[in-house]
Amino acid sequence: MHLSCLNITQHLLQIWRNTIKPKIPSSYDFTPLSSEKVWNDHGALVASATPYLPTSFNRTPRNPAQKLTSGYKAWEFMLYIWVLGPAVFRVVLPDELWSHFCKLVCGIRIINQRLISSEQLAHAHKMIVEWEMEFELNYYQRNAELLHLVRPSTHAILHAARETHRCGPLNLVAQWVLENTIGNLGREVHQHSNPFSNLSQRGLLRAQMNALYSIIPALNPPNKLPQNSEPLGDKYILLCARELSAKQLPQVEEAAVRRYLIARNRPLAAGASLTLLKWARVQLPNGQIARCAWKEKNEERMTNYRNSRNIKVRFIILRCSEC
Repeated sequence: MHLSCLNITQHLLQIWRNTIKPKIPSSYDFTPLSSEKVWNDHGALVASATPYLPTSFNRTPRNPAQKLTSGYKAWEFMLYIWVLGPAVFRVVLPDELWSHFCKLVCGIRIINQRLISSEQLAHAHKMIVEWEMEFELNYYQRNAELLHLVRPSTHAILHAARETHRCGPLNLVAQWVLENTIGNLGREVHQHSNPFSNLSQRGLLRAQMNALYSIIPALNPPNKLPQNSEPLGDKYILLCARELSAKQLPQVEEAAVRRYLIARNRPLAAGASLTLLKWARVQLPNGQIARCAWKEKNEERMTNYRNSRNIKVRFIILRCSEC
């Protein structure tokens, strides 16, 4: 977590922005983000990706030109560098440096997978080793005045693939869960005269409660349905907001709905009117929430909206052999 999401990411940005100390002489060409305008434009490009990152990605990277020194989180660095990086750095890095950077991205993405094959792990190790060797050629250049560009993190990443083989995927050993637990317990500390004793008692209480919930699940009943929600069956639940009253459908839309119901063997009686009551959200059986464009895409929310999820659509193209 700290190595790949904080140490290396910050080090690369310091080099590209030439904010590392001592500064890199202007005669070198691997500081493409040193210009204030280029850096601001780059930050705006990163921030503009927010609507296209699904909500399952959690916190999106903020504009690094504005927020990099204001508590930029490890999760933001991960999405910024390893998810958006190949795209947003393509327009600022020279081709050679961009190709070199993509090798590291390839290796980091593989070792962060939940399932990794031996072939993938070997490929990740190869990419990271090549990146480290080329790092010395592209940046350090065997030059004493650039020796400070070689940090321990640039060497430590060489062991990532082998340690993944020994310890398992990073999602099993990374500190995301531990850091989150520390934050949760820290927020429960209210006895400032003896905080560590208070913290230990809160941890003990949580362990005892978890044990009781495991032994007697009835002590931890499922959450109640939100107010004004409406179960549809099969674990589908309509969630607010909703229209106050049902409205008559336009003729074309009504005909489409009738055809759909007929196809599902649920035709309406002849002459029966068809009205529609719009709902903003529906909870799916897997717990995810699908949202309706009717409520999401309005002027108030369009400034900072997020995709619920991205869907890959595959087209099957049929070709005529006689064409």
